[in-house]
Amino acid sequence: MTEASSQQTPQFCSPTLPEEARAQTPGGRPRVSVFLRHWYVYENRTPDEPTWKRFQQSLADSLDTLISKHSAQVRFVPMRTTAGDDDRVVAREVVQMMKNGADTDCVDEPGGTTDVVRLIDESDLVIGMRLHSLIVAASLGKAAIAINYEEKVRSFEDTIGARDWVVEMNQGEDEIINLAERGLAGSYPVKLVENSVASVQVRARSNTEVAAGLLRKEGAPGRLLRRAIRGGGILLEMVLRKST
Repeated sequence: MTEASSQQTPQFCSPTLPEEARAQTPGGRPRVSVFLRHWYVYENRTPDEPTWKRFQQSLADSLDTLISKHSAQVRFVPMRTTAGDDDRVVAREVVQMMKNGADTDCVDEPGGTTDVVRLIDESDLVIGMRLHSLIVAASLGKAAIAINYEEKVRSFEDTIGARDWVVEMNQGEDEIINLAERGLAGSYPVKLVENSVASVQVRARSNTEVAAGLLRKEGAPGRLLRRAIRGGGILLEMVLRKST
């Protein structure tokens, strides 16, 4: 962690290493993993600052409710920690808005895809702005609330049959807590999502094989092939994780 980001860390948001997460989760408490990111154009300039701040406060209030009403163990997990795109900064901003911020954990930096998958697998509910977190949650059959900061998020949720589990940036605490409580109560459409993900896996595998074949035929260099294969970002790797 850089000196600048360390100075922004409130005392009540103590860093948690991935391997410590399981030991710190008290038995019987629902585990909620939150994957946030900046809602930005470039260098964190948000397209609508007032809406962004209202959303952060709504999320903070919702997490407070989950902690006070359901004894939830809330854990913030970053997927990007680079300058200008550091998920930890957003997490700390939300924690500072919370009344129960002292009861949250912040993973300082996951060790990679494997740690992210494990942390999600240990969760009872995922709240995600990061699309990758939603893909992993779907592939693991975990209840998830999608924060629609960009249309690709809603598009993915439509694809897996979870369109009713999307929160818009301009929606508030009522929408978030309603979905969170339904998710913890077991109302998330796990079977529908699992069947949809299985269908997506087949299509994704087929599309990747076609893309790889075309690139090889054109004599593309290995680095270009690797970039194309990762063309759904790390998305394809995560979606296919369960079936490979």
